[in-house]
Amino acid sequence: MSTKGSVNSMQLEDIEAIKILNARYGYYCDDSYNPDGISSLFIEHGVWDGGQFGAMKDGKRSTTSSAI
Repeated sequence: MSTKGSVNSMQLEDIEAIKILNARYGYYCDDSYNPDGISSLFIEHGVWDGGQFGAMKDGKRSTTSSAI
């Protein structure tokens, strides 16, 4: 059990997972907002709307965000 101000191993693992997810998201954004890469970071039936960069819904790419 952790006390106020202390961090247990599960919390450290969660923090590291968030850092990795954030780094992967940043990488895909730097890769011309790679919709395949970005959508791989979210749930299977999620929606990603990258505005002018395109959109994905249920794993299917759309060239315009109006398709969503």
